[in-house]
Amino acid sequence: GTVAVYIKDIESGVALEHNADQPQYLASVVKMFVMFGVFRLIELEKITLDDKLTIKRSDYVDGAGTVNWMESGSRITIRKLLENMMQLSDNAATDILIDLVGRDGVRKEAYWSGVKDVGPITTLLEVRERVFRNLHPLGGRLTRHDHLDLWRVREYPQKLALFSRKIRKPAGTFQPKDLDAAFDKFYKTRCNQATLRTLGVALENLQLGNVVSSKASEQMISIMAGTKTGKKRTPSVLPAGWKMAYKTGTQRRRLCAAGVITTPDNQHLATAIC
Repeated sequence: GTVAVYIKDIESGVALEHNADQPQYLASVVKMFVMFGVFRLIELEKITLDDKLTIKRSDYVDGAGTVNWMESGSRITIRKLLENMMQLSDNAATDILIDLVGRDGVRKEAYWSGVKDVGPITTLLEVRERVFRNLHPLGGRLTRHDHLDLWRVREYPQKLALFSRKIRKPAGTFQPKDLDAAFDKFYKTRCNQATLRTLGVALENLQLGNVVSSKASEQMISIMAGTKTGKKRTPSVLPAGWKMAYKTGTQRRRLCAAGVITTPDNQHLATAIC
């Protein structure tokens, strides 16, 4: 595989980089920018963490998390949506919050935090829609619930067989290499991408209290410190006593982890690896 790395000791300014100036597909790491946007609305007193939103059937999106298992009509706080999005990488929670902030708002927050080269932002559902439309034009007719059906099938040969049935094509029409090509076509759009060098700037600003406000930055790091996904990634190789507030990103043939590492002597490392 190809690895990109950015690690900066925030206190000393010393940085280690490898392929850090090459755009990377960040996958769910972009949920950090959604979080920035939510805290901007809180700072502007347009919403609060305790405000509740109503879950609708149209909110269900394939992926991890708990929102998909909530009954339509259930109420959930913005605080819980944030925790689900960041700590469990809940795609349904994410798309609800993207609707709240707006895609332009999410991209602006990324830019203001230091990610000056961020590409267009999509919802998580739109990623699936574009990929399956790349696989076959009839994939554009799949419904939200068709995508849920496809997500429930974990193995790709079976997933592709189900996709074939849904668009009324013979079994065996699509192979995993065709899905790889569909994802590659999507990756070339630069959606949800940035360089790790600029992502590192955002992480540094977050640690320094410069994202939205010092209070908001502190709250956001606290949320990221509770992340439960990706325990076998960067956190698994840290020495005893080192802690990481982070977000993971996962997509076909793509893995990322990005966040702030704190050492026992209170050094802070802005760290992004894809």
